[in-house]
Amino acid sequence: MNLTGLPGELGRPLMPSEPRSRWARPAAIVLLCAGVLSALICGYLLTLMRPRLYEDPAVARSVADSLLTFTPPPGYEPKGTIDWRLLTFLSLQGVYYEHRSVDGMLMLLQVASPGLQGSDTVRQHIDEVLREKNGVSDALVVSPNVERMTIEVQGRQRDFSVSRAVDSATDANYRLLEGTVEGRNGVPVLIGMRVVESAWNIDAVKAMLQSIR
Repeated sequence: MNLTGLPGELGRPLMPSEPRSRWARPAAIVLLCAGVLSALICGYLLTLMRPRLYEDPAVARSVADSLLTFTPPPGYEPKGTIDWRLLTFLSLQGVYYEHRSVDGMLMLLQVASPGLQGSDTVRQHIDEVLREKNGVSDALVVSPNVERMTIEVQGRQRDFSVSRAVDSATDANYRLLEGTVEGRNGVPVLIGMRVVESAWNIDAVKAMLQSIR
């Protein structure tokens, strides 16, 4: 699918010929907008508009630095940015990393609109675009069994979810990680990770989370 976006400093739009990558759809899709009016407005806009992905490692690194101070696991390199501006008061920015040698992706997403923070609908739309930009269908089947992992991050105990998934097209097994930390500007940042089972390294993941400042 050919995605186009706004020109300028964010870099060039991604094209479907670029490397294949998969991101799992969340197991549940729940719209968590505050209030009836907020829910109606957010739901309509999220359906109508799509986030834009731009591949530019230099800009991706700069955006990541503005969101968090952290050390990614070995092999993960900044790849591109995610920009989603619905209205002047509804916006999301993020960055994604890809592993240089295996099928793995790391995402940082910050929603600058209180009504959308924590929304599964936000994650769903980002997931769909990340798959579509490489022509990937809903191939990952996520197990309903979710493990909870508690780690001290930024001086407090934080919970992260770890789940398993299978690519129904190839039978490849994956591990998925998701959790929320505090961004540099005080706004929550969602951390999402998807990596093929054979490259899952829990010690490297914990080291990444503990490095967050």
